[in-house]
Amino acid sequence: MENVTVNEKSVALELSKEESDKYIEENIIRTYEKLKNHTAVELALYDSKLDVKAVETGKSIYDIENPYERFLAYRNDNSLLGISFEGDVSIRTMYIFTQIFPYVRNEGREIELYKSLSSENPLDHNKLKLKFEIGDAYSHDFVYRGDTMNSCAGTVNAYIRRYGKKLPDVALEFAALTHTIGNYTPVPYKKRGVEFNSPRGFNNLKINDYWDLTLLSIYNWFLEKNGKIPKYNLRLIDVVKNTESAQMVEKWLENFKDEKGKYSWDKFVRDNFMEEFVVLVELVEGSKNAENEEIFGMPKELWDGHFDGFQDYNRPSTEEEFTQFFIRVNEAIKTRGIRMCERLLAEINN
Repeated sequence: MENVTVNEKSVALELSKEESDKYIEENIIRTYEKLKNHTAVELALYDSKLDVKAVETGKSIYDIENPYERFLAYRNDNSLLGISFEGDVSIRTMYIFTQIFPYVRNEGREIELYKSLSSENPLDHNKLKLKFEIGDAYSHDFVYRGDTMNSCAGTVNAYIRRYGKKLPDVALEFAALTHTIGNYTPVPYKKRGVEFNSPRGFNNLKINDYWDLTLLSIYNWFLEKNGKIPKYNLRLIDVVKNTESAQMVEKWLENFKDEKGKYSWDKFVRDNFMEEFVVLVELVEGSKNAENEEIFGMPKELWDGHFDGFQDYNRPSTEEEFTQFFIRVNEAIKTRGIRMCERLLAEINN
């Protein structure tokens, strides 16, 4: 499929290039109109699952008040009704990424329809044309798609198994925040099996879809690139599971260098709005920060002891640990989301 010509590609997509461009442009215009007149807080707290309303099949489930029940209804609706909508690759999310993550537009990257290079028809997994990506899957080394950094089901279900179905308010808040912009980030994707997102959560007992561990593997990569020895033995290969995917992720990470050409964890953190998920290094009096000393330390643990114990049991194991996880992740998602949306409004309203 990677050698398909433009004309053959258009036939395979069942859309001409002109039709595809017009469809995407119309979606971008509608998205802009929806976003421009809201506050940063309103945008940051918006549950992107509600965007499914526009394409619902008559089964109204999105007025459910309980956030976790709404999450379950959304997940079941996707699989049973074939809506095939995902908030982290929606037009809303992709549009926001193109406005505030400048590196996703390198090499003339634009929003495209989400394609599968592993199927005869690239729209096999996007038949209703509700999923989008940034970049051309046929010409770029990889495209950018969205990743839901902190997944809801695993930790909340683990809590329910231990303590019953009555969820505390902090768990319900997490369910409400799961599909907000502050919990989304762009990550590289090439084709099935050469990707970043899916291997983190699918049968990966080492990572188990936890964002602090994913960030830890990236932090370790930057340490090693700069000749330092990581404290914890966690590598990119532990996240993505195969060499080809790890090489793709390394190409992505090579975007983040400082003005002297040094691989920069600080630049990665800033360019990806990850400040809320990492430790801020306290500057010692007399520190020469102007000489590019790092100001961001290692990722924050989502609960105490997570980095020391993840290879033994990679879930919170006490009510206190669950509470730490929910409180920490909720605060990080909200604060990050507001910062992202403040940047967005500054960009689109200028």
